[in-house]
Amino acid sequence: MPETGRLPAWLVKFGPVGLIAGLVLHGITIAIWPAHRVLIDTEVYRAGARAVLNGHELYAGGLVAGFPFTYPPIAALLFTPLAFMPLGGARIFAGVGNIVLLGLAVYFTLRHLRLAQDRRVLIAGTLFLTGALFWLQPVRTTMFLGQVNLLLMVLVLVDLLKPDSSRWKGVGVGLAAAIKLTPAIFVVYLLVTRRFRAAGVAVAAFAATVLIGWAVLPGDAKQFWLHTFFNSNRVGPASASSNQSINGLIARLTNTDTPSGLAWFLVAGAVGIAGVLLAAWTSRRGEELLALCLVGMTATAVAPFSWDHHWVWFVPLSLLLLRYAVNGGARGWSYLAAFYVLTFAWLVSFPPRNAARTPFTGVISLELPQPLHLITGNLYLLILLTTAAVAIHSLRHTKTPALQP
Repeated sequence: MPETGRLPAWLVKFGPVGLIAGLVLHGITIAIWPAHRVLIDTEVYRAGARAVLNGHELYAGGLVAGFPFTYPPIAALLFTPLAFMPLGGARIFAGVGNIVLLGLAVYFTLRHLRLAQDRRVLIAGTLFLTGALFWLQPVRTTMFLGQVNLLLMVLVLVDLLKPDSSRWKGVGVGLAAAIKLTPAIFVVYLLVTRRFRAAGVAVAAFAATVLIGWAVLPGDAKQFWLHTFFNSNRVGPASASSNQSINGLIARLTNTDTPSGLAWFLVAGAVGIAGVLLAAWTSRRGEELLALCLVGMTATAVAPFSWDHHWVWFVPLSLLLLRYAVNGGARGWSYLAAFYVLTFAWLVSFPPRNAARTPFTGVISLELPQPLHLITGNLYLLILLTTAAVAIHSLRHTKTPALQP
């Protein structure tokens, strides 16, 4: 890890202000457009847990407002505490929990990057940046829906920032993959970087949870692993602009909701291999956090369907950009500002207060003429490509550099 600059000491005074401002702005948008069901995904998780507790089929159809349960059976078992809460309590738990998880992601990333000179600045910086990064479009949408994206990222981030000597390294990856399969790509990353014990621990943790799911919910496990798992369209239409995956890109380019499975397999496979190999190369040059961001974004890109809110690896990526800004002067700050503007949750539509939906958010939701829409509609994939290009350009001449955009 190269030497870095430090966050300014004035954050000690203004850290809480940044957090409060971010949360208040979120509350205002909910108050103005209350018609859409806030934390709807939390309701689905709670309904899935109640279904398994009551002996109902987990994948029989829509559980809440037509939304199905799309996660492995073990996830429903892990969500069972929500089933014992009233709906309002479950929503509060999920909302507060996601804010805490975002704060943890910021805290552990800042600590890893050594951006704070003491604990007071670290905590204040965490508060301030939690408020600022709340309004990254994937994060704000995760908060609005009550999604599990931040939980999965924190499990992986905290796990893989541990020293390689930790006997428990890999458990977080295995648990995250058990809840949602895409984090399993980090097992491949561990193997490529020759951290075989951590990879074995991750596989063991994942296998244990799958076996628990089969033992407790054999019917649902059979349905998921033999049928539901292979139906990517169960999530939504592939061509939707909110599907920021390679499959979505292919669907939009070919103007279909059923893109070629072979085309997706070949392109996603190539991107997945290249992304993991580049991450391993980056790790060997002392940029472990950047490597994790590359793997996390690659996993999101190659999945058959990736909602825009799945791209929460923008959180540690933005803090990497902050490190470069602190070290790099005006050019570094300009890169950080550009990234924040492109990924901010701008309100790009203003439906009536009594509409059945809330405003669309983010540059990716802009309806622009071609070829501009080809860029904005696939923006998160382009950010991954740009990050990869910057990594190659900046790290190619040295083994342990400070990455400079």
